[in-house]
Amino acid sequence: MLGLALSLAPGGAWVAVTGDLAAPATPLWLMLAVATWVAGFDILYSLQDETFDREQRLHSIPVRFGTVGALVFSALLHVGTVAALVVVHLREGLGVAHAVGVALIAAILVYEHAIVRPGDLSRIDKAFFDLNGYISMAYLACALIATLV
Repeated sequence: MLGLALSLAPGGAWVAVTGDLAAPATPLWLMLAVATWVAGFDILYSLQDETFDREQRLHSIPVRFGTVGALVFSALLHVGTVAALVVVHLREGLGVAHAVGVALIAAILVYEHAIVRPGDLSRIDKAFFDLNGYISMAYLACALIATLV
């Protein structure tokens, strides 16, 4: 639900800047990128609660699919994130700076998934807080450069 709520921001920003949603494809792809990105990293973070969720009979993704399944689910969502950003790039012809941003995000997401492993969740804080902060700042910088150039 967090991913869905946060995904409304690109659509709202699009309307604020353009004044309408007459051509909604690009903001919808951006919204999909945000939704899958947030849902993917939220699943990673929720791995810390798997034991509690199981004891309390909560129906979380880690309880339903186990740690490995949750990691796969998260990775697939992050593949969707990169794919949606590639679609935005191609639709809008955003140039090299944006392509570098998408590639950087893909690399950071790969690293994020490499440091969180079944049996070793000790680096979830780095993955969740640090790396996702880098992703948001990298995309902002590259999208801004692409827009200004």
